[in-house]
Amino acid sequence: MPRHRARHSRPRVNRRRPDVGRLLRNLLAIGLIAQTAHVAFCSPRLAVRRVVVHGTERLAPDEVRQLAGVHLGINTFRVNLGRVAQRLRRNPQIRTASVTRQLPATIAIVVEERQPTVALAWGGRFLEVDREGVIYREATAPPADVPLVRVEGGFVPAVGARVPGHWLEAALACVALAREHHLRLVETAIDAQGELWLHITTPATRGQAERVLPVRLGRPEQLAEKFADISLWLPQVAT
Repeated sequence: MPRHRARHSRPRVNRRRPDVGRLLRNLLAIGLIAQTAHVAFCSPRLAVRRVVVHGTERLAPDEVRQLAGVHLGINTFRVNLGRVAQRLRRNPQIRTASVTRQLPATIAIVVEERQPTVALAWGGRFLEVDREGVIYREATAPPADVPLVRVEGGFVPAVGARVPGHWLEAALACVALAREHHLRLVETAIDAQGELWLHITTPATRGQAERVLPVRLGRPEQLAEKFADISLWLPQVAT
């Protein structure tokens, strides 16, 4: 029988020539990207020349610029917009802040300041509180047309802290119920035991001048029923 010799197959060698054109195009693209990055981060045309501020009411624009910490002359693409916004929001007076680039040379800041919903009187100081319960500002006098809550206990208020939610809700409920029952509410107070007091102005009569009457409400619960009782057994405070 004929003998068959085993044939050893040789591995195929890829003899395709490199695509020189494609290689050159890739190198050109990399060069363009590098050149663009160099222009973006080093061009003097993209140096920050202005920081504009919008939305301020009590804060001065220069205060916001100082809080933002964006230095004129820095390349606009080197400004970390997120970190700038975080720095701004650390100020208790600023509720929201957004920061954007306006090419070629401007950083724009838009802030929303907190607005007073309640004023706290504590230890001879007045502290403004917004609708979220954030104590954001100390003032020399309470803002006009804002309910006043005198704090004598229950919690220690401080700028940057929050008023406990149930106290804020109770204070606002007292204001609404006083209006509903036509009571002239001067202020609400929280005493050292954490109980609520109302200070209500009574109308002047022939024999007595107008005066402020303290009324103890107790714990901040069942307020609607308590105000109804006040209107029944203190009709002279209704106007």
